[in-house]
Amino acid sequence: MKPAGEFERSLSEFVPKSLCLTVQAPNSNRLLKPAQSFAMSSPLILAMDGNYSHPPEGINMVLMALLLIAVPAQDAAALETINKAIAAHGGLEALSKTRADKVKLKGTIQMQGKPLPFVAETSVMLPGRLRNQVRINPGAQEVVLTQLIHGEKMGMFINSMPQKLTENLATELKETLIMNQVMRLVPLIKDSDLQPTFAGPGVVNGRPARIVRVAPPGRREIKLWFDQETGLLVKTEHPVGTGDKPVWQEEYYGDFRVMGAFRRPAKMTTVRAGQKIMEAELVEVRYLESIPENEFLAP
Repeated sequence: MKPAGEFERSLSEFVPKSLCLTVQAPNSNRLLKPAQSFAMSSPLILAMDGNYSHPPEGINMVLMALLLIAVPAQDAAALETINKAIAAHGGLEALSKTRADKVKLKGTIQMQGKPLPFVAETSVMLPGRLRNQVRINPGAQEVVLTQLIHGEKMGMFINSMPQKLTENLATELKETLIMNQVMRLVPLIKDSDLQPTFAGPGVVNGRPARIVRVAPPGRREIKLWFDQETGLLVKTEHPVGTGDKPVWQEEYYGDFRVMGAFRRPAKMTTVRAGQKIMEAELVEVRYLESIPENEFLAP
């Protein structure tokens, strides 16, 4: 049997963020246009006297030049891409109503070079609440891995026995929670710390895509790949592991279905360092107003 740390490294990076595409309620109920985002984020515009509505042409040109420096053009492209994705996955109003969700998956995972069946149940309530329980090889010989985040408290358990949570593993759990937040999409236009920028065009499964890069301060970068035609989130890419040489992991999403007010993927494939390590399908999803706090506490 693998030590606890290896189970954690094998699972923590992809199961919790697998198929979550709902979002915590934001402060606004409308999509922002690129020009609106410029005006709302610019200290120059906010500092203007409310009665000064028609500045001279020269001043206006200077303000616009400074504004373009402060807000790069690729940010406007990123915002346009994200807004289209929000609409594709159910719309801002619907995505904003759900405060928590529970997702159940099943599939196979590569462990010690062998595909093993697993069942995973993930509960998320942002900000700062996550419970992920994975049953590997369900049955008499199953191994149950449980990961918990409750604010600043974190824990890991194997078959209900507490495990030492090293600094590296704690970092992986924190990155997993950030990934959950990013995949909920609306925080990308509400949380300035996420800093989305347009990273150019790409191709996913033979279809044109638009890539948005997210770089939270002090955290690893995340790349989101959106289908150019549909706007759906079809791939994520990010480094995993610790040390000097982290490896890149990709998650591919497909078989999108309407589930309640949302459109979300029912299948996912995870590739790490070019090798397929997991295939999963959605079994059940529940959208909730809240989840009891004790579900995020140690068993």
